[in-house]
Amino acid sequence: HKSIVEYEKVVGKQTENLFDASGHGTGLFKIIEKIVPNAQFLIVKALDDYGHADVKSIYKALFLCKHNNVDIVVMSFSSKSQLNVAVQELLDSMMNDYNVIMTSSLGNDDRNIKTYPSGYQGILSVGAVSSDLTTRYPKSTFRTDTDSVAIGKTEEVDVDGTSLANAIFAGQIA
Repeated sequence: HKSIVEYEKVVGKQTENLFDASGHGTGLFKIIEKIVPNAQFLIVKALDDYGHADVKSIYKALFLCKHNNVDIVVMSFSSKSQLNVAVQELLDSMMNDYNVIMTSSLGNDDRNIKTYPSGYQGILSVGAVSSDLTTRYPKSTFRTDTDSVAIGKTEEVDVDGTSLANAIFAGQIA
């Protein structure tokens, strides 16, 4: 099975060497790889070095995933605004026509709000809990329709919150 972490810059069908300035994607990759050491990874970078993305970069990353027949897409980003119709249709196609499992972190806004892509039907939404599993991780966005939670902080990587939880959850699925 192939698994997807959200980082790699795509230039047509070619790829180029990447640099992960924030360590976000690298940290998530390390967590998933530790849980599923024999997984195959397609690393796709949809976000810039500051954690921002535009619709075009998200679409290109998802398009690459679709055309490489991945099994799982891990989306560790969130927006309070819905993504455009083209991205929504691509997500639907991947889930419904290609049976891709899609996970998405809720975000780290410490509020009860709907975020995207985790708010779309069929995408597994992931929140974060404390290391002792007794309370919500302080930054984690939360909703009553959250599909799963995992720990939001570990000493192993310098990534925390719902992105870390999402990587753990995706690794468990894989």
